[in-house]
Amino acid sequence: MKKTAFMKSNFAIYILRTVSLIVVSFIVINIIVVLFTITNDGPESITSTVSSASCNNTLKPIDEEIPTSLPYQKYKSLKDSIDHVRSLKNGEQRMAVFSPFGGVLSIQFAMNKDIVHKSHFDQFSIDAPKSYFYIMKGWKMESNENSTWGDNTYYVDNGIPYIRKYILKSTKGTHSYWELKEIRLNYFCDRDDKTILIPISKSIYNFSKVALLVIMFIFVSAYLVCASMAFKILHNISKGKVFIEENIRMLRQASYITILTPLLCVLIVLSQRLIFYSYFDDNIVMDMELYKFYAKLLLSGLAVSVLFSVFKRGFNIQQENDLVV
Repeated sequence: MKKTAFMKSNFAIYILRTVSLIVVSFIVINIIVVLFTITNDGPESITSTVSSASCNNTLKPIDEEIPTSLPYQKYKSLKDSIDHVRSLKNGEQRMAVFSPFGGVLSIQFAMNKDIVHKSHFDQFSIDAPKSYFYIMKGWKMESNENSTWGDNTYYVDNGIPYIRKYILKSTKGTHSYWELKEIRLNYFCDRDDKTILIPISKSIYNFSKVALLVIMFIFVSAYLVCASMAFKILHNISKGKVFIEENIRMLRQASYITILTPLLCVLIVLSQRLIFYSYFDDNIVMDMELYKFYAKLLLSGLAVSVLFSVFKRGFNIQQENDLVV
């Protein structure tokens, strides 16, 4: 009778408290992530408070300008050709190998002397030497999408990366003076995937490709083990075996995996700033989307850890009640 009374009162309150702890932890993590994002976007919001602004742009256009007086079909055909040429100059990506914290890939850059205007259907590939890169996830190029003059422009010319961005020269009263600057970079960028590409040698690329495949196999295997343990626990519960040592052991192992994995990934991502310190400049900022993803994984790990504590507490109480009976 004592066992039944406890399961209907004290144990139910204990579960309610643990669930509340999970909800509060989720809210706190999301608040921290949001505040971190606002901090990163601070300078843009400050510059936007200026009431009037002027810009000095003396740089030549990156790509060929198309006269607006052309007939629509000819304009569209030429525009498609120029866009396709730009995509080839910015780099035609080849095989890529990814991991939870980075990856490697090879890219071919079209040179100005080798490329001609062709439609997308006439030119699928380019004949150029391959360049090899490490994909540095967790970091991206600053976009300045909320700035007065629009987004930064990243482009590659003859295999050399550049960025064009508006620099605030001075502010007089409520008026600001901007200038478009072109900066040569020592790294490359994938703006679509929001990643920084660090140049590496072919030998490092080949070694890293194998190492990352092994790492991916380990990570996937670890989560598959967690999934199999979850099904085993549910199978035991369906048979009425709830607070048993096997369930507790599997929950303990699953909590270790689901907590340590995202923490290890975040540690590796943050350490990239030290490893590739010479490549970092003011144009590289943290990619908060990746950290939000790891925060969700960490939250799921904390939930498994709390569930482990609940089952362990229930197992101990069940043993005490069995001794009393």
